[in-house]
Amino acid sequence: MLFELCDELHETSTLSSKTWDRLSEHFDELQILELIYTVGMYHSVSFLVNALDLENEEFGARLSELTGDRPSED
Repeated sequence: MLFELCDELHETSTLSSKTWDRLSEHFDELQILELIYTVGMYHSVSFLVNALDLENEEFGARLSELTGDRPSED
């Protein structure tokens, strides 16, 4: 359900009533607003990091290391 929230916000910049209703089964309105805000903040941080071409921190694990995915050949 939280992945749906993230995916939908990323893909459409909004939430459908269906997603909102599903979230409402587990979270109150303030919690849903906080989830939306948190997703937006992470999105903003990624824009900044990518635009500034910041290097990865040495101590931070890459997502591919955590999931076993292979990094892209960019």
